[in-house]
Amino acid sequence: MQKYCHQTSDVIDVSARRLPRAWRNISGLDKASSVELKAFGWLPVVYVDETYDSATKVRTGPTGCNVGDAVPSGADEVTVAYALRDKTPQEVDDDKRDQDLATLREAGKDLALVLTELVEWALANTAMQPTDFTPDTKQRYLDVKAIADRVK
Repeated sequence: MQKYCHQTSDVIDVSARRLPRAWRNISGLDKASSVELKAFGWLPVVYVDETYDSATKVRTGPTGCNVGDAVPSGADEVTVAYALRDKTPQEVDDDKRDQDLATLREAGKDLALVLTELVEWALANTAMQPTDFTPDTKQRYLDVKAIADRVK
C-alpha cells in the first residue's frame, strides 16, 4: 500500500502513512489524483532499495519522511532512506549467541534424548559409575532422564 507524507512550506508535518479518507475539510482524499494530492501537500513516499547483510550491518532510520524533515521545493515525492553501519564485534558475537541459543532451544528435546542414551550406554559399557557424578549433576541427569522417558 502506497504511503504518503504531508508537507507544509517544504517541511514534513505528517510522517509516512496511508492516505486518510478525509483530511481537514476534504473528503475523498484517498481518491484524489496525484496532481490534486500534491496541491493539498500530500506527496508519495518512495523508499530507496537498500539491500544489506543483516549479519554484518545495522539499519537505522528512516530519514527523509519524519516530521520536521525538509522537502525540496517543488518535489513530486518524498525519498526515504535508511542509514547503514557496520555491526560492532560485540553485536556480531551477541547475534551469534542468540542464534545458538535459539538452535539449542529448538533441539532441546532431541538433545535430552541423545544425552540420556549416551549416559546410559556409558554406564552400561564403561567403568563409569553413578557415584562418579556430583549429587547435583546426578539429580539433574535423573530429572532430565525422567522427562526424556516420558516423551520417547
